[in-house]
Amino acid sequence: MAPTWHANITEIDLEKGTVKETLIANIRERLGNLYEPESYFRIVSQQFENLGFFKGNTIAGALTCRDELCYTLTESIKQYWGNPFILSGLAGIPVCGKSALKAMISHAPTNGDVERYVFFVFSHIGYDGGKEEGACIRPGRKEMSSACGALIQFLEMLKSGNFDLIPDPLDWELSYLKLRLLRELPFGRLPTLWELTQIVVSVSVNDLLRQLSEIVDREKVHYAIASAIHIHTSQGDFILPKYHFAHIEGRRVTLKI
Repeated sequence: MAPTWHANITEIDLEKGTVKETLIANIRERLGNLYEPESYFRIVSQQFENLGFFKGNTIAGALTCRDELCYTLTESIKQYWGNPFILSGLAGIPVCGKSALKAMISHAPTNGDVERYVFFVFSHIGYDGGKEEGACIRPGRKEMSSACGALIQFLEMLKSGNFDLIPDPLDWELSYLKLRLLRELPFGRLPTLWELTQIVVSVSVNDLLRQLSEIVDREKVHYAIASAIHIHTSQGDFILPKYHFAHIEGRRVTLKI
């Protein structure tokens, strides 16, 4: 089933009959509408600014996968919000915990009586326009690669039955990812990679909110969250929006992206 959120397809510059147009049409049919990254960050940042979040009065937190393909997201966050505080590990899961979040909050600008934070939460997936989920191209590699590697490895473990739940101190992030995602799997069947990619966004947002609730007085701080799925294709990267909202003066404001 395609996601129910919507973005503005006119934000993508398409030429009729091109490979890019065909690929985008395929993605739209399977997944929903998209933004190109530059347009996505511009529109989201403008909406955050309309709510009082600005580069000079706000600190940004980034929850993206460690994959180098995701570094462009960090650069976009930096462009609009300054250097972000990194809160995530493999797959974008917030593995750093409350101590790292406390550190980020202690670095926030103190303009007046209110501190402001924005968080950008992403999972990611490769997509080649066909039925194979996860396929992507990496610069310098002749063969097809894949993303997200950590989620693909997790699914392979589930399929094979070779699944060790004992935390490995030499592979802590994958150990945590396995333990955390097991609680979210659909009952009685294995998820697809696409389903798991969506689950990761929800898990990351919910875990971030739980951590915030234990650290800050939400009546005294303002924060905003943008979450999406980062899709890698042969025709460039695209953003599929998911949850976007802010918490201001004790009330939740839902944003339409």
